[in-house]
Amino acid sequence: MPLSFSIKFFYVFTLITFSLSQNFIYDSDDWLILKSPGEIYSISEGPFNVYFGTENGVFRYNKFDNLIEYDYKINQGLDARSSVYYIHYDNFSDQMWLITQDGIFYKNPLFNEYQQVVHHSIDSYNLSSISALGSINKYIIIQYMSSYIFIDSFSGTIIKDIGNFDINNVSWSSSSFSHNSSDIDLSSYYSEEWLIGFRDITDKYGSTESVIVGFEDRDLNLWYGTNNGHILKGFKYSNKLSVLDIGPISNVITSVVDDHNQNWYIATDGQSYRNRRYFNYNKNSKPFLSVWNEYNDKWTYLNEGDFSELSNVIINCLHNVDDDFLAIGTMEGVVVVPLHQLNQYRYFNKRDGLSENIVIDIEHHNQNLFIMTQKGISTYSIMNDIVFEKNILEDYGLQDIDMLDMTIVDSNLFFSSRAGLFVINLISRELKKISDNIFFKITFHNEVILGLNESLWTVDYLRNSEKVVVFRTDGARDFLISGNYVWLNLVSKVKLINLNSNESWVYNHNDGFLDTQIFDLGNDGDWVYFLTNQGIIFYNWRRYHN
Repeated sequence: MPLSFSIKFFYVFTLITFSLSQNFIYDSDDWLILKSPGEIYSISEGPFNVYFGTENGVFRYNKFDNLIEYDYKINQGLDARSSVYYIHYDNFSDQMWLITQDGIFYKNPLFNEYQQVVHHSIDSYNLSSISALGSINKYIIIQYMSSYIFIDSFSGTIIKDIGNFDINNVSWSSSSFSHNSSDIDLSSYYSEEWLIGFRDITDKYGSTESVIVGFEDRDLNLWYGTNNGHILKGFKYSNKLSVLDIGPISNVITSVVDDHNQNWYIATDGQSYRNRRYFNYNKNSKPFLSVWNEYNDKWTYLNEGDFSELSNVIINCLHNVDDDFLAIGTMEGVVVVPLHQLNQYRYFNKRDGLSENIVIDIEHHNQNLFIMTQKGISTYSIMNDIVFEKNILEDYGLQDIDMLDMTIVDSNLFFSSRAGLFVINLISRELKKISDNIFFKITFHNEVILGLNESLWTVDYLRNSEKVVVFRTDGARDFLISGNYVWLNLVSKVKLINLNSNESWVYNHNDGFLDTQIFDLGNDGDWVYFLTNQGIIFYNWRRYHN
């Protein structure tokens, strides 16, 4: 009874504490994070779930819906960059136990914060001295060098001696750092799309990954993890393994578009994916674009091996052309891919008429692409597969004006530059300067242009007027309008402002943006999403802001 009371009191105290530090007491369904696991280090089993300790936190496989996802609730309270080398779900206390580079942590999944085990013998513990994590009865057991450390599974208190116990009755989790990880042998297994080796797997492009951890759950399912973020699933009495793709190719997400089939096309920072660990490196074997189907939660990838003409696939921008084509702006031109035939594509660059190779932004009008580089705007006909205007600004003497942003609404092309804000009617080709302000980002909303510099402005180009909407944007990198609200991207946090009441909320590390850099943001119905160096973060903000 006292123990039950203390746990309930601690839970209430935790909720009160967090209600004072974060904006709201969130449900776990309020947040969805898409990210890559990186290396799979450890596997454990809890009620209805299999858990994976990875280079980028904790992922969970739900046995009912057969989906693998980043577990927002379990990861809450961890440093965003924590690698989980050992993970263990203790069924006796219903607590999750983790070992990271910073120590030994535990919490009930209902709570937000982890508690850390503190003891003189492991205050400055050496991770390489730990070889196993498990539990028996009400104790957590850590094999540390040649001895065992016993911990009370409820309180986290070190127990000097628990008396005699049968080591064969200990429920161990698996880890790539455990001694038994060397027992992995996959030589008798096969997969439909991968070549299965003794302790490695190879895809059709020749890229090989090492299998570094294995686990058998209570249902006799076999689980294996690789050093490059793949999970293999099989059954004890079958020789077939399924290789599961999880997350984008990198967690540094810089551009995203979606289509009506609930496919999300995700571009990542070019330098990050090159650091992923590929053995037997093949020049044309790297994925360069991730595709996530939201409906069935499946991941696929576009691979350099299928785009032989591309020598530099660092992506700067993506644009959906009427759900028919995906336009990809790269450091060396544009790739146009039919959405129904992703293995077909067109590629063009400066040699074919672009003003520059480095593409900053892409918009479209009818079947023409408008391709922005730093020097100007080129036009490309999808129907005729030709760049028919090198720089539409040359006719107005505006070449080399340092382009910043553009958007097309109806037949009007709005563009911002170091020379000011302009609009071109694409039918009459009439050019008009509508503001001397230099805006780094622009968007069209309610018949006016909103522009961002040190302030947020509205420019009414029909009435030749402009005014400040938000005087101080605190160095915002970007903004997003949704109804009578505006989101300001402040790089490591975001600020939401009600434009009618001027009430504001800051979402920072207390709300989950820990050690996060935000590159862009967008709307998805009642949700807002943030492109960050920690993956894509979706937030059901309309639940709290009407």
